[in-house]
Order: sequence, then structure tokens, then C-alpha cells
Amino acid sequence: MKPPAKNRTIASGDIPVIVTARTLLANNRTKVVTYKKDVVVKKGDITLTADKVVIQLKNDNAPAKSKAAGAQAGDVFHGSGKIDTITAEGDVKIVQQDKTATSDKATYYSATDSFVLTGRPRVWQGDNVLTGDRISYNIKDDTFQVENAKTVLYEQGAQAGAPGLPGQSAGSAKTARKKPMIPAALKPGLPKSSKGINIP
Repeated sequence: MKPPAKNRTIASGDIPVIVTARTLLANNRTKVVTYKKDVVVKKGDITLTADKVVIQLKNDNAPAKSKAAGAQAGDVFHGSGKIDTITAEGDVKIVQQDKTATSDKATYYSATDSFVLTGRPRVWQGDNVLTGDRISYNIKDDTFQVENAKTVLYEQGAQAGAPGLPGQSAGSAKTARKKPMIPAALKPGLPKSSKGINIP
């Protein structure tokens, strides 16, 4: 039996990218595909929605195949099909499992397998919220890099199977469940930027 694949993300070539939209414009010369209105991009467990999505394909320097193949090498539908960048604009929303991100603009880079969110970016997981001027999310490593970051984290733990911090009684765990926790690094007077933030 073949073991399940690991770290299968947008950069994984064995998972198809499925895009739906009301309009599509494909340019074989520039290898740019533009989708507009009600755009939905899906690959694996990642779903992106936006008003407009532009996909830039990588150049394919392979020699052209015979005309009987029905296409020139490297065209949008018969070429390499390898994605270089995905740029989404307008009411951008990205959902991956229990993480959700929103912004005015998001750009995906296949070289680093990461998204860069700008324009009121916001990421949340459960009650935990992360905001900043610019948020970079590496999908494979599941890490965040944020400029001018602000986080709101809620303490969680367990006592006899109930949420709470380790060693807490059930009563104290209940009061801590909705207690916001602001990291010390984000208090006034200290640097506001943060790197490699993982939302619990």
C-alpha cells in the first residue's frame, strides 16, 4: 500500500488547481490567465475566493511538439501548466482547514510556497486573531511573518478533559477561556514587528 503524501500544498504538482469564474481571458503569448467575477480557486485543502485572480504560468523552454499534438509547447492549456504566481484582488478570502485569512490583495509565490497579504490583512484561527500591515504565510512550514503585528490570543488549557491551562482547576480554566493574552513583544515601547509567528 502506498503511504499517504506529506506536505502536499499548492506547490505540489500532483494536485490539480481548480478555478471557476464568470469570465476568463487567457494569453498564450504572455502565459497569463485572468479570471474575473465570483472567482474560486481550489487546490487540496486551500480555497481562495476573490473578485479577480491573475495566474502567471512559468515559461516552458521545452521544444515544441508536433502539430498533431494540437498545441504549441508551453501554451496555457497544453504547456507546462506550472504556476509561477497567483494574484488575487478584491474581497480576498483564503481558507485552509481551521485558518481563515482576508485582505484586499493576496499574492501566492510558488518558489517559496507562500502567500503575501496586503490591504487590511487579517488571519484568525478560532478566537485567536492576527493583524498587521503585511502578512506573509508560508504554507509548507505553517509560519507567519508580520509587519506592525497585533495579536489577540486566548488562553486555553485542560482539567479533566475540559479547556484550561495545565494545572488549572476547572473553575480557573473557565475564567481563562475568554481571557485575551497580548504578547509582551507587542506592548507599547517595544518593536511591533514579529517573525515566524505561529497561531496556536
